[in-house]
Amino acid sequence: MPSVKLVDRTRSHLIRFLVPTNKPRESRSGEKKPTAPARPRKSSNKSTTRASEGIRSAAPELSPDKAPEVDPDVIEIFEDLRRMIEAPMFGFLESEDDSDEEDDDSDEEDEFDETFDLDRWGRAADELSHAAAATPAMTRLREIVTFVGKGRGCTKAGNLRAMDATSLAKLLGVDTNINQEIRSMDELPDTAHDYQWALAAEFLEQRGNKVVPGPHASGLDLDPLSTWIIAVTTLLGSGLLGGFRKGWRKNYVELLDMSIPSLLQAILDADGTASIAEIEENAWTMVAENYDYAISDTRERRHVASLVGAMVGELSGLGIAYRDDDDDLILTELGETLAALLAMIADGEPEDVELVDADAEVLLVLCSDEMDPAEATECLREWCDSRSAEEAVDDLCETLLHCKQPRMLELGFEALAMLPPALARPAVQSLQSHPKLGRLATDWLARDHH
Repeated sequence: MPSVKLVDRTRSHLIRFLVPTNKPRESRSGEKKPTAPARPRKSSNKSTTRASEGIRSAAPELSPDKAPEVDPDVIEIFEDLRRMIEAPMFGFLESEDDSDEEDDDSDEEDEFDETFDLDRWGRAADELSHAAAATPAMTRLREIVTFVGKGRGCTKAGNLRAMDATSLAKLLGVDTNINQEIRSMDELPDTAHDYQWALAAEFLEQRGNKVVPGPHASGLDLDPLSTWIIAVTTLLGSGLLGGFRKGWRKNYVELLDMSIPSLLQAILDADGTASIAEIEENAWTMVAENYDYAISDTRERRHVASLVGAMVGELSGLGIAYRDDDDDLILTELGETLAALLAMIADGEPEDVELVDADAEVLLVLCSDEMDPAEATECLREWCDSRSAEEAVDDLCETLLHCKQPRMLELGFEALAMLPPALARPAVQSLQSHPKLGRLATDWLARDHH
């Protein structure tokens, strides 16, 4: 069973990846309850067109004046996600409402009994954890954390120094120029990619001029599935193809990165199978339509096809999907689990869920990523007014203790200023001894909040 802290942090990563935002690479959508994941299988009728078209359906509205709205039911599904992380297969199969009610319909009971085998799903959860731990990507991330050990020197930018970077590259075996003398880690792009990914997913953490294991490092061995979700959503949120890489790239790489969640959901809907040729065709059509390329531009089309090939390779390394002998893309059980998770907030019917019902972590994430300062201030005030001052202070301070985003920290202290000083000031004073919050707490106490 995952620790509470890791579940909460996993939840925070899922919030950032799944909530719609006006930042192009992070755009997301609404809710849908998934069916239970099943083993990879080939579609008997080869109905892969719908799945391969998923990449086109992800093409965003490119108008700069229109930003997507926050789905009003986004808060409620996070409790579903929490249950899913705590019991991956079981959580897909029942809701809070259904668990307390008996179903009198015999047909539905028969269908439930046939579908829901606790022993089977218990075994499946163990299998998913083992599969997550064994993926090439997670193996490399574990090797990076092991290499860093109790700490290694790093540059101001957080990169390993050249000698250590070369040693890590030889350990990982992902760069081709590992025998050449380098001046910086950036000259080993694949090693730098995995290292920056580990930092972003908090498997590593920079502390001054050293890099050390981060708060999620222990989960690599203790809770492989939740940690895999954190790693995958971190990478997808930054860009499967473009994330954590320096240098010039075609501007439509970001568009292809944005399409991947929809593609995975579409493949899941098409019995877990999609034709790679059709994915390439639809990817090229999407790029040509959005970036004004002639559909007959064979040079650009070949480049898009190579990017789709790279995408397939990355999905394979993550354990999400694999290419079979028929050149179809097949979702693994891990891939179906991820696609089902994404589907939980896609295409559902919204319910009247107010942001004031969210906890402080969700509140600060949404205010930080979704709102301008005036909107955020109004939302914070409504949230503070909707609960007891004691509850608000405790929730905010607890969230601040493991929050690292500067904007979220700023908003958290702003919300504390809206609460009665008799409660807020002692709580903030207790934060002065915290190594990362101390200066912010002292600055807050020095200001007049009346």
